[in-house]
Amino acid sequence: MPNDGDLQPISLGAEIREILALQSAYYERHRIRIQQELTLDLPCILADANHLRQVVLNLCNNAIEAMPDGGTLTIRSYARAGWLCLDI
Repeated sequence: MPNDGDLQPISLGAEIREILALQSAYYERHRIRIQQELTLDLPCILADANHLRQVVLNLCNNAIEAMPDGGTLTIRSYARAGWLCLDI
């Protein structure tokens, strides 16, 4: 569990775009098309950037493993009823 010193304001959309850019060659090798539906004007979240990246990478990798013949990985961010949401 992160302590308060590890938490910082983070743009969820910016973090997701950076992760996807860094992983793009991996996704191409596995014939995965990425569909981004990221809301760019969401407020920042208070999070540990390293932990957030690891969680998102794990979720994306799990989705890719479920598509051995390739496919589309959709990543969507949005706000709903006071919550920031991320669908993978």
